[in-house]
Amino acid sequence: MGPTNRILDALRYAQGKATFFVDYLMLKYMLAENETTKAEAELIIEQLKDIVRQGSRIELHLHPHWVDAKYHDGKWEFSDFSHYCLNSFPQDEITRMFVEGTYFLESIAREVEPDYKIVAFRAGGWAILPFSKMKDGFVKAGIKVDSSVMQGVVIESNGMRLDYSGSPHKGLYRFTDDVLKEENNGLFVESQICSYRSNLFTYIYCSIWHHLHHDITKVLTDGSHYRSSKNQIDTNRKIVRKSRREQIHSLQAFGLTGLPPYILRYQIKRCQQPVVVLISHPKDLSQLLLESIRGLKGHVGFESYQLVVNI
Repeated sequence: MGPTNRILDALRYAQGKATFFVDYLMLKYMLAENETTKAEAELIIEQLKDIVRQGSRIELHLHPHWVDAKYHDGKWEFSDFSHYCLNSFPQDEITRMFVEGTYFLESIAREVEPDYKIVAFRAGGWAILPFSKMKDGFVKAGIKVDSSVMQGVVIESNGMRLDYSGSPHKGLYRFTDDVLKEENNGLFVESQICSYRSNLFTYIYCSIWHHLHHDITKVLTDGSHYRSSKNQIDTNRKIVRKSRREQIHSLQAFGLTGLPPYILRYQIKRCQQPVVVLISHPKDLSQLLLESIRGLKGHVGFESYQLVVNI
């Protein structure tokens, strides 16, 4: 909870807001496991209400490997990843998760805003493909926007391959049956995680900058993607190939995606897109993440996914 509160403080300074994609399945299993995990989940739920009060948004996120998680000796064990992707389930089960998760998050947010409606989704592990198995869930849950596609990126990890190298080279577009195929009058909107073209100078400069600023680029939490544990997903083995030297826009501190704030602002302007999606995770909190958010003050406008529903 501490990392999220620090991010909210940085957003207040920047007079901005963010969207927090909330893993409904995590909360579901925490509430059901035992009194300790239930109490932890209830604290998270109270923080979600604080996020809405602050003017930011909560939207739907689903990491289905929670279905196979085990709780032992005060810790969650993740050793079975057969359900890492939503498409490992039958379509009717996927639809149930969408409807159930949307209702759950709306019930939380409506304690603050009575008319709150979940409008956006991000797939766990970015695994929105094939979209055909998720379309019914979008329709029945009232989801209007997806933000799972990483522009120009191919991901190979945990036995899956997601090829987004052929996605339209634009931040926003409509689609209906294929999340990678633009349709002028599509039922849904894709708000891509934007990318920029890197070059040798940027790579060398950022590498040196990271080396000289380790104090602000180091991860400050104990729940980072990059921790080591035999019972956790080994994300160090993830292979992310950027086609056309493209790098996703990220506020995380590790790798080339952790840009110095002034270069981040420059790359956002270079995008020449009406909406630029920046990503990060509270569990990857660093001082760089906070400084990047604060550094956006006065340079960009902050909007929620509600903005893009009617493009």
